[in-house]
Amino acid sequence: MKSVNYTATLKKSLVLLLAGSGDGTRNGVPGGRHIKRSWLNNKSNQIKIWKCITRIDPHVTERPGEYMTNKESVFEKTYENYLAQVNGIDFNSVKQNLGVEAEKDKIIIPLFDRPHKVSGSGILDPIGKQPALDICVILCKYILLCPEIPPKEKGWVSFRDLKDSGPLTSYFANDVERAIAACFNGRLGDMKNASKTLKGYLPNIEVSYDLSMQFDALPQVPVVVLFNDSDDEFPAKCSVLFERRAENYLDPECLAMLGRCLFTYLKKTAQ
Repeated sequence: MKSVNYTATLKKSLVLLLAGSGDGTRNGVPGGRHIKRSWLNNKSNQIKIWKCITRIDPHVTERPGEYMTNKESVFEKTYENYLAQVNGIDFNSVKQNLGVEAEKDKIIIPLFDRPHKVSGSGILDPIGKQPALDICVILCKYILLCPEIPPKEKGWVSFRDLKDSGPLTSYFANDVERAIAACFNGRLGDMKNASKTLKGYLPNIEVSYDLSMQFDALPQVPVVVLFNDSDDEFPAKCSVLFERRAENYLDPECLAMLGRCLFTYLKKTAQ
């Protein structure tokens, strides 16, 4: 199995579960591109990480120190646990409610119009590689949380209005909405082009913004981006909306990661 880089992946895929302090440190977890090994080796920090891991993976039985010293990385274990759960799902029984295709032993889920293949043996992106852990978690949760009866609530709401989103509202505001606004400040044309490249389209809502664009993040989880560029009086501002029914398909952690994926895709596409 492909080895997952611990320090490079921690902030991207799991640290958001500790968000909410609003001070840029994620309640003691440092930001930045990499986390120093000395920080990871600190026992109190290991407990913080362990609490974060157990929220996303209830199958964890090791104590904090054991998880850090295990030969197999925590991310690989989390990945394998999710694959084991997915392997017990009858894909034909969920494909209709998820709006996806199933063929033999795998299910094909488009993430922002990029087809990902999911099976009990692994997850592959459009070029045949294992995606980052945050994407793997989103795709697995999308399958595992499939509602038996499709929800009908399709009104648009902000992230903070979704069920149990409270601890993550600061993360979403800072690392998704403000991140998009800062990235595309003074670059309205670049944002329009990037949105079109990502198959964005005009939403069926009446709003007055410099740019309003809908994306099919997942077949049953669309998102709308509302963006006003800066002017002489106001700074750039961005809002990301979900349909109310999104909370029936993904938990708040995955919806927050989905918003971050959107920012990442827009940023990379515009480069």
